[in-house]
Amino acid sequence: AREGITAGDEAGRDPAALDLALRRRAAARLRVLARWGRDRPAVLALLFEEIDRESLRALVRGTVAGVHSAARLAACLPTPALPERALATLAAQPDVPRLAALLRAWQSPYGPPLAAAAGTGQPDPLALQLALDRTWATRAERTARVLGGPVRAHVRLGIDLANAVTALALAGRTGDLAPADAFLEGGHDLRRAAFEAACRARDATLAATLLAACWPGAPIGRCLAAAPADLATLDRCLLGARLAQARRAERLDPSGPAPLLHFLLRLRAEACDLRRLVWGLALGAPAARLQADLVTV
Repeated sequence: AREGITAGDEAGRDPAALDLALRRRAAARLRVLARWGRDRPAVLALLFEEIDRESLRALVRGTVAGVHSAARLAACLPTPALPERALATLAAQPDVPRLAALLRAWQSPYGPPLAAAAGTGQPDPLALQLALDRTWATRAERTARVLGGPVRAHVRLGIDLANAVTALALAGRTGDLAPADAFLEGGHDLRRAAFEAACRARDATLAATLLAACWPGAPIGRCLAAAPADLATLDRCLLGARLAQARRAERLDPSGPAPLLHFLLRLRAEACDLRRLVWGLALGAPAARLQADLVTV
């Protein structure tokens, strides 16, 4: 009811319809953000592109896994560059090359690198993720250098965490992707040497311990040290840690861009929580477990 949806609505009875309604509600709140921050167009553009990159990552993962198009959309948030209809069109593509071709046709900067990573054979999911992450990191870091302050700190941390997730994926893996080629420049706390050491670890648990040492005593370090069994759990933990950090930054600089950063992360966290509740309850997951996993509590 808080989101304007009641149990009597069609959306209130069908989890897929409810998920769509919540996604549209989040898009409406992003439009509020656009009006609120229209005096900071560069910051807004950077924040919206960060959402686009997360949506594209979710769509690519879902496409590679062959999940239903509605499930691919579950982790997406519409933005001016990728509105609901565009996301639905991308989610309907049967493979990554055709998804990348659409992005190229729409002149998205993510189209060409994704097409190159996809090739014509069976694409490597990690290579696809890296193509998206590298494009985002290069563009975001260039903008953040100009904006400075909390925006640059936000982008640096985002790059650090992208590198951390990549290192966990590479740990214990044999393949053609060398750690030196997977590192994204522009971070702050996770240096190349620590990244490559984590990539060479015998398994993800040891890699997580090595990565956690880059954030000693900090919430992000504790997330990594816990070595979650799956990426979704790690993503929720890291999002919660970033949200707490953004809240502190907003208190220190309420008149700068920090409130915009906090608003964005809070919106992403709420969307993550609501999505997990909708589908978790529909699938009969224990309520106590769902509550324990909430980011915004």
